[in-house]
Amino acid sequence: MHTYCPIIKLEYLTMTKYTVLGIFVIVLWSTSVAFSRSLTEELGTLTSASYINLTSGILGSIYLIAKPKLVQKLLNTSIHYLIGYGALFVAYVVCFFLLLDYL
Repeated sequence: MHTYCPIIKLEYLTMTKYTVLGIFVIVLWSTSVAFSRSLTEELGTLTSASYINLTSGILGSIYLIAKPKLVQKLLNTSIHYLIGYGALFVAYVVCFFLLLDYL
């Protein structure tokens, strides 16, 4: 006889959902090099980086507009954190696309 436990079911569904999302992110990340390289060859290094990040920024902004609680959390984040990690992200993107241009 099986007993129904909604907490275990919820945890299982949550773990399964995040596992699938994790696999999707790995596949998306692995295809980013091929996509970015082909776009870099056509448009140039910094132009392709700008277009990709502009598109990502627009999609991220739409997501934030759809989730107002996330905007509040973002506004509560330390400005030093945002500037520091923003600078690291920009450096990563520039180095990534310069490397793709070099290869």
